[in-house]
Amino acid sequence: MSLTSLVYGLIIIFILLIAWYVTKFLRKLVLISLVIILSSGYLFYRKLGPFEVKRSTITFYEEKYCHSKGDKDICDCIIGLAKNHIKNHAQDAFDIRQVFLATSGESLSCLEKKNAKIKYASFMKNMIGLDNTHWNDSIKTKIDKLNNQIENIRKN
Repeated sequence: MSLTSLVYGLIIIFILLIAWYVTKFLRKLVLISLVIILSSGYLFYRKLGPFEVKRSTITFYEEKYCHSKGDKDICDCIIGLAKNHIKNHAQDAFDIRQVFLATSGESLSCLEKKNAKIKYASFMKNMIGLDNTHWNDSIKTKIDKLNNQIENIRKN
């Protein structure tokens, strides 16, 4: 056996080892990529995580309350007034929760005219249930105060 054939043999073994490790790495890379693609597809299909429907837009609330299964009183008195408020105050960005709170007086009086004042509390509770991470204590206090007023009206 000559030295050159020994060197060629070692080079071939070295190349095979490198190919084995590279294919092992590529298999793991493909598997991880497949898991990422499938999980992202699932999140997209279910509209979860980063693909979640934005609850901070008036369109979300219009779709929820103003379409076929929605509540006409809430649509007219809360969503409609909030939409008008946004149109009348042309600003770049709105916090939809602040808009609902700014129009709360008008919304309550509109609902009172329709004998549906209790719906305001249920709307606010649903809204907090949808996205309670951004509500500060003063807003929760105001909602509790409105709920108490509604309870008093209901008792009378």
